[in-house]
Amino acid sequence: SQPGRTRLGVGVSNSREEYAVMGVYFGTQGSRCDDQISALKKLWMEKTVAFSGEFHTLDKQGINPLPVQLPIPM
Repeated sequence: SQPGRTRLGVGVSNSREEYAVMGVYFGTQGSRCDDQISALKKLWMEKTVAFSGEFHTLDKQGINPLPVQLPIPM
């Protein structure tokens, strides 16, 4: 790793039990992950985010500080 860099690993569960506990349909795990990646990209690029995806909604949310390197490679 280089200084000032963070590595993020994302995994999609294939445990039907985990989805049942969360009360969500197991067959949407890929679409949910895509939705979350879209939200993350906006959060990393904009000070204040309004995002409305298929599964997730953000209203006037943000992170501080924003990353130095923009855009974040994915």
